[in-house]
Amino acid sequence: MTSGESRPATDSIELPAVEVNYGFYENMQLTGFIPRQVIEDSGEASKSGWGTAAIGYKWRFYKKDGTALAFAPVYAFPLSHGSRVRGLVEDIRILSLPLVGSIERGNWEFTAQASFDLTSTRVNGLGYGVWAGYSITESLQLLAEIYGEELSGGVTEEGEDGGVTNWRLGLSWGFAEGFNLLAAYGGDLRSDLPSEDKLDYDYFLGLQWETE
Repeated sequence: MTSGESRPATDSIELPAVEVNYGFYENMQLTGFIPRQVIEDSGEASKSGWGTAAIGYKWRFYKKDGTALAFAPVYAFPLSHGSRVRGLVEDIRILSLPLVGSIERGNWEFTAQASFDLTSTRVNGLGYGVWAGYSITESLQLLAEIYGEELSGGVTEEGEDGGVTNWRLGLSWGFAEGFNLLAAYGGDLRSDLPSEDKLDYDYFLGLQWETE
C-alpha cells in the first residue's frame, strides 16, 4: 500500500508500506506496520529511507447485536537512526491508547474513537475520530471520516496548545475473493500548526488480502 500527504514545506510518501494483521483469538488481533519513507522538501531533491514503524494490539471486549467495543493500543517508533539524522522521520516515539466503538445498522456502519497519545517529547495529545461506512453492494462500501488531535506542549506559532481536525472520503471494493482495494483522499478542516506544517491534502491507496 501507499499513502502520502502534502504540506507547504514538505511532500511525503510511504511507498511501499506493508501492514500485517493476525487474529489469534476470536476477539484479539496483533498488527505490524513497516513503511519506506520518501520526502521532498520545498526546493530540494527527494530522499528516501525507512519510515516510522508501528506495532499494535486490538482487544474487542464487547460485541452484541451489531455493537462492539475495543481497546487498541499502538506503539509507533522510527526504524532507522540514519532516517532520523537525514530528517526523513522525527525522532519521536508515540504510545496511543484508543477506545473504539462501532454500531452496524443495515447497510450502515458507524465508528467513533477517543485516544490518549503519549510521546517521547513534551507534546502529548487527545485524539478523536468519527467515521461512517455505507455498503452499496456486498463488495463496495463508501467511507467518510472526520478525525483530529488536541495537542498540548506548545505547538502553535505562539507556543501555545492547539490542535488539528481533518476530513477524509474513501471506498473499499472487494474485486475478488479475499482481495479488497482501498482508496481515500482528505484534507484540512482546522489547524493551529505553523503555516508551513498545515496539511494541504493526503491520500491512501492499498491492496488488502484476507485469508483464514
